Amino acid sequence: MLQSGSGAVATITLSTVAHHGPGHVGQVTGARETLLLSGETKLEFGKPGGPLEDISAPDDLWEKTKPNNMWARSFIRLLREMVEVMRAARRRASRPHSVTAGRCNACSTRSAAGAASG
Repeated sequence: MLQSGSGAVATITLSTVAHHGPGHVGQVTGARETLLLSGETKLEFGKPGGPLEDISAPDDLWEKTKPNNMWARSFIRLLREMVEVMRAARRRASRPHSVTAGRCNACSTRSAAGAASG
């Protein structure tokens, strides 16, 4: 059970050995909406009194990983994001450092002079 700062309560169940379950499933239900992730690619959205609507998006990595499952594809996406973060950090580090109003324009840190003055 998880409770957010606003008081919302969530129940989270994870299993890597559940053989008689429906497969990969994730569901988030609030007072006004429900999101349901089922299987490998289907994402549905629903509002009270209405049916679930398929809002799935194409998966650019479908059948490009071994094994071909959501966990492998998610790992590839995580690695892509990590590489982009590292590239952005390298770009920031290679920019010339200049100080405006006590802050370094390249890395947003305070300079010694800026820290002393404000």
